[in-house]
Amino acid sequence: METRDPPYPDYRTQGDVLACRNYRVVFWQHQLPPVDSGIAPEQMGWAELTVDLVDVEDVQEAIEWAENRIDEYLNIDGGEPHGERVYVLYVKVPREDRYLHISGWDPVRSPDAPADWNLCRRRPS
Repeated sequence: METRDPPYPDYRTQGDVLACRNYRVVFWQHQLPPVDSGIAPEQMGWAELTVDLVDVEDVQEAIEWAENRIDEYLNIDGGEPHGERVYVLYVKVPREDRYLHISGWDPVRSPDAPADWNLCRRRPS
């Protein structure tokens, strides 16, 4: 990460977007192969579940909500083995029908895609 000064004095007249209060959480779980199937784990796919969060206080609340509910929303029984679980967080652009990817690694994006098409940090880590 690097820091830069904003374009002075232009940054003072750049338009502000309304506060972002709607988020989308996409939970992902890497499926495990059946026991003794001979299938390599990396050949298994990912299951996803999407939940929209409305009227959220701020991004910290959205992250806390996702961190605390990943097991609940993926319907995992106590001691059952499972594959890797991650989530991706998006923020809804106010007054538009689109979302911006702001946190998490999307496991179904091509690893050969340009770096700005995905974020590398897996949540939870």
